[in-house]
Parts: sequence; structure tokens; C-alpha cells
Amino acid sequence: MRQPAPTGASYVECMSAAAQGPVPPQYQPYPSMQPMQSMQPAPPRRRIFAVLALVAAGLELLSGPASAVFIALAIRSGDAPSAIGIGTGAISIASGILGVAAVALAIVSLVLREPARLLAGIALGVALAALVGLVASGLQYALLAF
Repeated sequence: MRQPAPTGASYVECMSAAAQGPVPPQYQPYPSMQPMQSMQPAPPRRRIFAVLALVAAGLELLSGPASAVFIALAIRSGDAPSAIGIGTGAISIASGILGVAAVALAIVSLVLREPARLLAGIALGVALAALVGLVASGLQYALLAF
């Protein structure tokens, strides 16, 4: 099959336009295509408060299994019930301190607009849920004590 002859510009005009050189680009090159020398180094990403909040929330979550292991070991060794109560109370206080620290660090991270907002949000949710559980268990103990 033969293709139809181009209409409009003649063959000579097309060849003379091609001989003039490449057409200048109409768009700027894509940023990732720029030479490496012209790219600025990325500023260091601050996320220390979000990471610390997540670590504190994780340690606070470990207080539940730590309390269960402590109670099992104390019963197996024959400790007095008052010693078990003091030990679990100390673990609960440590859990509360870690929870409050995680909430505070997560809020500081969110206020400072650190790039790790997801980590701060996770830490905030986990710590608040653990603190609500701690307060609920404290209220349950207080109601059953009377």
C-alpha cells in the first residue's frame, strides 16, 4: 500500500526545516533529571519526639505482660499478698508515667510539625488507650475495695 503524499508543505520545505537543527524544548526538564551537582542536600529530618513517644508507648504496653509475669512468679515463690500488691502497684505507676510521657512527647511532636506525624499519632493513640485502661482498672479496684 502506498501512503498518500503529504499535503501542505513540500518535501523541500520539510527537509530545509529539519536541516536547521533540533527544535528548542518548550518545557523545563523534570526535577529528577537535573544534574546531581545542582541538587541541594536535603535538610536533616527531625523526628526525635515522635520516635521517643513511640518508644515510651511501646514500653508502656509491655507493662501488662510484665505485671502478669510478676504475679505468676510471686505466687510461685510464695510471697505474701501484700508484696504482690505493692509490686503490681509499682508496675502500674511506672505504666502511668510512661503513658503520660508518651502522650506529652507525641503532642510536642505534633505541635512542632515534625515530618513523622504518623508515628506521633500512633504513639498518641496507643498511650491514650493504655491510660484509659489504667484509669478504668484503678476505678474498678476502688469500687471493689468497699
